[in-house]
Amino acid sequence: MYPKDLTGTEFNGVYIHEPGSVLSNLLIVLVCLLLLFRLKSNVSVFAKDWKAFIALLGLAAFGGMFSHGIPTYLGPTGFYIVWALKGILVPLANVYAIKGTLSAEQYRKYKRLIWIKAVLASIALCVVYNFVPAIVDLLLSYIIVMVVSFKKKEAKKYAWIYYSFLFAFLTGLLFPFKIDIDPVWFNHKDLAHLFAAGSLWLIYIAVKHDDSGDSLS
Repeated sequence: MYPKDLTGTEFNGVYIHEPGSVLSNLLIVLVCLLLLFRLKSNVSVFAKDWKAFIALLGLAAFGGMFSHGIPTYLGPTGFYIVWALKGILVPLANVYAIKGTLSAEQYRKYKRLIWIKAVLASIALCVVYNFVPAIVDLLLSYIIVMVVSFKKKEAKKYAWIYYSFLFAFLTGLLFPFKIDIDPVWFNHKDLAHLFAAGSLWLIYIAVKHDDSGDSLS
């Protein structure tokens, strides 16, 4: 939401609303760029799906740097546009997470439902001006990915996908408690961002274990 209370800090006369969140989002952006660079030679469909997931989350984090950092300079309308765009990228990323976990046959069977879920979450997010629809989509997507990858965890790539999403899911349970070490420099959102960066690195390990040369097996 557009901030009502200006509780941030100033740097050379520039007001930064949540400097900690700017830095933690920047960390995710840099991690995503590093992982995409290191995965540039991985070209299987499995790898492409997870690289799309990483890229979309990186773009969402890039938008988060602006919505968390300079909302007063964006203004209410500009803030809403940036906030909505970065929010929509999350359900879109989840499409590729599910696709990267299902078999080709399963994805073809459920493709329409997967995309409807993402579109409905995106529309609801923009209409209610709240991140709850994206969180619901995230929860459903994480459960799907964890259940499917757990069943296929004999293959190392799916085992690492399972570990990644289980790690993110369990740490996400801390979010409602809003553990703020410092409300400006390290709040509960920053903690979630750090865990997200760790989860992305586990996905990188999963892709590196994709030695099938195939995609969704």
